[in-house]
Amino acid sequence: MSKTRSMAVIVSELVEIWIRRLEIVARFSRPKISRWILKTRKVCNLLLPETLNWFFMKILTWNCRGAGSDNFRTTFNDLVKTHKPDIVFLLETKVSEERAETISLGLGFTGVCRAPTEGRGGGIWMLWRKEETRVDILNVDPQAIHGIIGGNLNGGWLCSGIYARPDSAHRENLWTKIEEMSTAVALPWMITGDFNEVISAHERRGGNLPGLNRCNRFKDMIDTCGLIDLGFRGPKFTWTNLRNGLARIRQRIDRCLANVDWQNMFPEGMVLHLPRTHSDHHPLLTLCGGMEQQISKKPFRFELAWTMDQDCKEVVNEVWRKSHSIFEAIGNLPEAMRDWNGRSFGNIFAKKRRLLARINGIQKNLCLGDHPFLISLETELIHEYNDVLKQEELLWATYPYPIDIFGSPEPHYADHLVAEFYLCSIGSN
Repeated sequence: MSKTRSMAVIVSELVEIWIRRLEIVARFSRPKISRWILKTRKVCNLLLPETLNWFFMKILTWNCRGAGSDNFRTTFNDLVKTHKPDIVFLLETKVSEERAETISLGLGFTGVCRAPTEGRGGGIWMLWRKEETRVDILNVDPQAIHGIIGGNLNGGWLCSGIYARPDSAHRENLWTKIEEMSTAVALPWMITGDFNEVISAHERRGGNLPGLNRCNRFKDMIDTCGLIDLGFRGPKFTWTNLRNGLARIRQRIDRCLANVDWQNMFPEGMVLHLPRTHSDHHPLLTLCGGMEQQISKKPFRFELAWTMDQDCKEVVNEVWRKSHSIFEAIGNLPEAMRDWNGRSFGNIFAKKRRLLARINGIQKNLCLGDHPFLISLETELIHEYNDVLKQEELLWATYPYPIDIFGSPEPHYADHLVAEFYLCSIGSN
């Protein structure tokens, strides 16, 4: 590790220790401190963009099996909103060059690099935000995109997104190119993607056994390049052919590999296999800094969508009748609304988290063996999850600005709430 990178890491760690101490204080203090910590992080990212960003960096890798459908857009938006990745690799986009530019530029990222496709098959997109992450594209071919993160002069690291074609001839060509690149790479290096190959028979369930020569060639490539599998948390297999019974096949063909220098730079780095709700591949989330911990509870927000439910007015009316003034009523409203939301209206976001947790648990169990009931339940829950995504999308499209009655500088938010109380008071008279 160079002297420049060592100093940058030391400074970043000192700043992070300082922020972590503030976070501990914030757990027992007011939410304002948490907001101040977030502002501190933004300032630190501006002062040390190529160093601090590394320790919080998240990389999402997903073989989406087509990026042109509405279902893809809905699922992708949810993944980005939930996990907030800094870099995204979308694989097997299956979009023609004419549509690829329009679709990729409309996904909310200012940096876009697309690998050339062969017809409408394959396709790799690398997405990032230029204002937050520096990416210098090193090499692009139909099966790989290689980019230096943070800049070479500032001690950056190499990140490669891979989509190995299904036929062995193309894969062999890719293995050879990766081996050649490894001889010239003097940086920390991480490779993520769909390799369309397993290392051993233990990474496949169902169907015929994988070819021994193919597995050995894949392992030889990994060893020759000095790469190590980063492991994973979540379901063991990352791909399924979605068939039932004995025809169902599962494999771990999506993975993250890294050299020793990258692991020394990110000793807490880890890979999550996220639940599969669209496509036949699980998304992979690489956390360079390890798992995050939530430090504070979100402030109460009055959602305009609640007013669509008739029971909401009854809750507000009840609070109004039990309070002696509008100020006391506003003070009593949050607890009443939280209680009602949990009991009756339901929380779309909590429901989505519960569904994802159940889907993830079922997919872990299915890795141990097929069960018709679990397969049927998985399909049912995935459909329910997609319905919830549509409801959430409609919620944001209809009511894009939730009401923060305790901190919003917008006066009309408070006016709306006062008007709601006024209407309830009229109705109670």
